[in-house]
Amino acid sequence: MADIKELLKKRIVYDFPGMEQSRVVKNRVYKTVEGMDLLLDVYYPADLRDGERRGAVIFVHGLGPAELVKHIKDSGQYVSWGQLIAAGGLIAVTFNHRSPDEHLSLSDVAGDVDELVKHVRKHAEELQIDRDRLAIWAGSAGVPLGVWAAFPGYPAFVKCLVTYYGPLDLQPLMAAWELTEDEVYEFSATTYLEHAGSLAPMLIAKSGLDYPELNASIDHFIKEASEKNVALDYMVHPGGQHAFDILDDVARSREIIKRTLEFFKTHLSSPAGSHDY
Repeated sequence: MADIKELLKKRIVYDFPGMEQSRVVKNRVYKTVEGMDLLLDVYYPADLRDGERRGAVIFVHGLGPAELVKHIKDSGQYVSWGQLIAAGGLIAVTFNHRSPDEHLSLSDVAGDVDELVKHVRKHAEELQIDRDRLAIWAGSAGVPLGVWAAFPGYPAFVKCLVTYYGPLDLQPLMAAWELTEDEVYEFSATTYLEHAGSLAPMLIAKSGLDYPELNASIDHFIKEASEKNVALDYMVHPGGQHAFDILDDVARSREIIKRTLEFFKTHLSSPAGSHDY
C-alpha cells in the first residue's frame, strides 16, 4: 500500500508556466451505478472567458486494484496532466471509471467511458466545452477503452487519439485478461484498420522497457497501420519504463509529453490563440 501511495503522489516530469493558475471544477457526478457515484474533474485555462468554448482532452486511466484506481483522477499524474493541458489553452477532463473484476467485464467498464463522453457532450455548453472537438488520451490498460471511445462508429467529434504504453491488439492478452472473443475484437485497435481512412489521427508512445507482450501488440499495430497509411505519430522511449511520464525524469520523457501537447493543439485547433510550449 505504501508503494501505491507514493506512486499516486507522482506528477508528470514536464512543467509549463501557468499550470498552477488553471481553474478546476471537481467531483461532478457523471454516472451512478450500484449506489456509487462516478466522478469527473474539469481543468480550465486561466484566460477562458465566460461563454467561450474550447476543445477538450478526455483522459482515460488504466485498470487495476481498487486502492489504485478508485480515486486516480486525484493522483499527481492526472492532476498535473489536467493542469498542463489547461495551461496550454485547452480544457482537460479527468474521471474515475471502474475496473474489471469477477463481477465486472471490460465491456461493463467501457460503459462507464461511454457515459462520461455522453455526459460531456450533453452538458458541453455548461462545461464550456466544444462538443464537436474532443480528444482522447489513454494510458496503460486504459488504452483499449480509449480505442473503444475513439474508433467504433468513427465519431467525427473525436479529433485525435493519444495512447501511452498500452496494448493495441488484445489477442495476446486474451487469456491473462480473461477476455471473450468479442471483447478482443471490439477493444483492439487492429480491428479498425480495415477502415483506416476513417480513423482519428493517432499519437502512440511506447516504453522500451515495458512488458514484452504489450510492446509486441504495439509493434504489430504499427506495422499494420503503416501498410494502410494510417495517420499516426509514433514515439519510442528506448529507456522508458511503464508510466515514463511520471517515473522517468529525463529529456526523452519531456520531449514526448511536449509533442503530445502540440499534437492536441494541432487537432483540436483552439480558437483562443497559439501558445508556445
